[in-house]
Amino acid sequence: HPGTGGLLGAMAEHYLLTGDREWFQKHADRMRKAADWIIRQRSLYLQEAPNRKDLWCAGLMPPFALSDIQWGKSHRRWWYHVDGWYCEGLRRFAEALREFDPAAAKKYLDEAELHRRQLGAAMERSIALTPVRPVSNGTYRSWIPTLCYTRGLMNEADQDRTWPQFDIVSAGVLPAIVYGRALDPQDPRVSAHLDILEDTVISGSGPDFYWRGAAQIGYNYIIPLYFQRDEVENFLRSF
Repeated sequence: HPGTGGLLGAMAEHYLLTGDREWFQKHADRMRKAADWIIRQRSLYLQEAPNRKDLWCAGLMPPFALSDIQWGKSHRRWWYHVDGWYCEGLRRFAEALREFDPAAAKKYLDEAELHRRQLGAAMERSIALTPVRPVSNGTYRSWIPTLCYTRGLMNEADQDRTWPQFDIVSAGVLPAIVYGRALDPQDPRVSAHLDILEDTVISGSGPDFYWRGAAQIGYNYIIPLYFQRDEVENFLRSF
């Protein structure tokens, strides 16, 4: 799921953790090409479209199939959580590159910040256009959809196959917040989104606990989000 952005971020993270300058310099050209490819994809996609800057998907990576969700049909969409990893990949690469080429690093930092702002704008538009959802105490909360051009849960929009893990505690929109920094973890709209997850999904009853409270272990991004929010009890419970 993280794609080229996730791989780039992991390579940059390797250098930032180890300080292995020889390793970084050996692979710097390949990492720079990956970063430039990300920028090109975002810059060139729909470049001839009228009023391109006003599109809901403006500034996002082109739509793509996600893992095995394709399964014989077109599921090419603008997944917010994957854009979050592309944001982080550019940013972490730039932070590593600062020690070798500060001028080039600034270029990539600027691109990462632009991507972050455009991803945030698309997510804010999603929140504004999506109906609020009820929780068990009779009140309502705002919901952050998984991708643009969707105004609710994916398993409601795609009746032929439900994929709740992409709506809830697994992938969902959370990596765009945790890694892409598109919204502040303490944003009230993030709090509202978590209220829905806690009330109707994580604590929900039903036979399919694997995709509800548990999720696949590598996908449970609610854990680092609670860490960023300093919600110790929720973090420890989910962890």
